[in-house]
Amino acid sequence: MHLSIGATYTYGNFAPYFVSYFRNRTAETELRNVDSLWLITATSFGSAIGMSLSGLMSNRFGSRISLIIGIVVFCATTALNYFSVRGRFAAMVIIYGFISGVGNKIIYPIPVAIAMKCFPTRTSFVAGIIVAGYGGGASIFNQVITAFINPDNYSPDLVTKEGDRYFTQPDLLDRVPYSFLVLGGSFFLLLVLGLLCIREPAPEVLGNTEIDVLESKHGTEETSLPIVSNGKIEMTGKPGVILIGSQNQVSDSIKINNYDLHSSTILPTSAKDMGAVEVLKIAFRTRALYVVFFSSMIINIGTGFVFNLYKAYGQTFIADDQFLSVVGSMSSVFNCLGRPFWGLVMDRFGYRVTMWCISGGLTVACATLTLTEGMPKGLFMLWVCVVSGLSCGLWAVFPATISRLFGIKHMALLYGFIGWGTAFSSLLSALAGTGLRASLGFSGLFYMASGTSGLGVLVTILFNGKDYTGGRI
Repeated sequence: MHLSIGATYTYGNFAPYFVSYFRNRTAETELRNVDSLWLITATSFGSAIGMSLSGLMSNRFGSRISLIIGIVVFCATTALNYFSVRGRFAAMVIIYGFISGVGNKIIYPIPVAIAMKCFPTRTSFVAGIIVAGYGGGASIFNQVITAFINPDNYSPDLVTKEGDRYFTQPDLLDRVPYSFLVLGGSFFLLLVLGLLCIREPAPEVLGNTEIDVLESKHGTEETSLPIVSNGKIEMTGKPGVILIGSQNQVSDSIKINNYDLHSSTILPTSAKDMGAVEVLKIAFRTRALYVVFFSSMIINIGTGFVFNLYKAYGQTFIADDQFLSVVGSMSSVFNCLGRPFWGLVMDRFGYRVTMWCISGGLTVACATLTLTEGMPKGLFMLWVCVVSGLSCGLWAVFPATISRLFGIKHMALLYGFIGWGTAFSSLLSALAGTGLRASLGFSGLFYMASGTSGLGVLVTILFNGKDYTGGRI
């Protein structure tokens, strides 16, 4: 399922084709490659809404019905671009961007949450394996798109005064609208296959998930669960009971630990028995949640330039469209394999060390990307793959962190809040990209990407979340 919805990473390869179509076959004759950033922005806002809806829908209707709704929305909006690409770019932004993003992210968290329920002791690694499909989808669909639209390996033959390049070959442009039908049908087949295979774990297999984990860590001793008392979370020795209120509501309890709301959160063992409203009240008073939110927003401002403009940039010094398509596919392979890798790093070293590695590496990689202009083209591929292999770690780290802070049951709901950080980063990326591309050039945008990644290093210092054992995440 993630292999299909991960096709959103094909935008960087796909955009030069449909932007060229708009310029040659519609009234949008001044549309630029950089304007495709607005499509990503709309997708991000739709994704934030879809992620939040997914958590609510799963709790209300169950995972299977939620998946069916997401599949219908995602596949239908992809196919409908057969019509929108013949009209206005704004229609594509709404259909292929916003609405498709809603359907995409209704699907996204459900397989991750189900897998985490089955393996509660290795949530980061399991999340990394599942979302590896999301990262790897473009490795397949980039090749499908290019093979279908540009089998003759045409290079862009129109160069603007700004140095941007566009296709004008009639046979290539003729195939662009039909490519959306091919993609929509392919997505539908794969997603239905996934839907037939996915199952919630049976109770006898699942056990008590986090409770079992807690018992394995602490033996059969009476395990404490949290209460909120005068702005603090306190531990009570009454298993399976959670009380929210003043301290004197808990009589005969054995308080063995205290957790300040600014340094920790509710335990997953109790969170699964709480309603969404109660969890949200505590979550939005937790510093760790905001650190993850701002990290997502800051780092993705810059990496959005690389992911969505790498082909437009590569076309300025590499006259080989099929090679640039391979660049996108290989970066998707790194995106795929990197997610379980960073999940293992997260399980071993924790949130802060993992995020410092990711954001520090992105700082260097984005700052040096333009050096590849004077190097063999294989090194350009390597640089883009490194950026992809680093940034993909965010999507293994964030869901695992949220599940450890607030419990697997509420992961999708609260992960939707993190999605808003990505949405706002896409908006800022689009504003900066479209407004500054002409004056700063690609190099200026990539230096901005390096700077925002560097800020991510600093923001990570503020993270202080703790899990249900009291250990730092």
